[in-house]
Amino acid sequence: DYAQVEACIKPKVVASDAVVVLGIDGALYDDSLAIMACEVKTGYLWTVDVVEKPLDADDDYMHDKDRVDGAVRDVFDRYPRVWRAYVDPHWLDSLLVGWQNSYGDKRVLPWLTNRKTPIAHAIREFEEAIGSKELTHDGNPVFMEHMSNAKRRPNGVLDDKQREMHTLTKDGVRSPRKMDAAMAGVLAWKARNDCISVGGVSFATEQPPDVPVEPPKFGMNFAPPASSLVGAPGYSPNGNMS
Repeated sequence: DYAQVEACIKPKVVASDAVVVLGIDGALYDDSLAIMACEVKTGYLWTVDVVEKPLDADDDYMHDKDRVDGAVRDVFDRYPRVWRAYVDPHWLDSLLVGWQNSYGDKRVLPWLTNRKTPIAHAIREFEEAIGSKELTHDGNPVFMEHMSNAKRRPNGVLDDKQREMHTLTKDGVRSPRKMDAAMAGVLAWKARNDCISVGGVSFATEQPPDVPVEPPKFGMNFAPPASSLVGAPGYSPNGNMS
């Protein structure tokens, strides 16, 4: 429901110490290539970049890979606490490998959107979050256009109530009406939910009281390493008791 998507527009500034995730979807030639980010704690989704093929592009057109690469790296630079980037690797293998080499294959992961069951559930979570306004977003015009262009297509997957689920697609294979930013949003939201499910962020409203930690003590057949004693009460870094 496009009206529900509009109702979730709530632009904000994301602090540099926030835990964020990325969703990246698209291709290098005809389809758009979209990078969406999400602040895990608040559920705020924003558009990092969407590269689209110009209407007057030559037959050998290819998206500017340096632009895409730079946009992703800028997010990692500005937000050191990027938890995951989920990337649909179709046509993006070389970019994916480069990001994994820089940030690790535990933080940058391939996430295939053509897997029927996982994508059906990821899309349902995304749509439910829009309906409940748990998800908010920046209202970027290209993202809004792609959300409007995205069409539901039943994919044969049944949920636990035997209802058929769906994926998202364009209105035609060669359609100029792209929807890659919508799918990138689905991937970012999926990464956000995965982060929460493993306790990647805390939703506690109060900080627990500080609990004093006793320094390691010598015992039978055990001598704590010097590094563990540095800074402990009664111990100075040069090894002398104070």
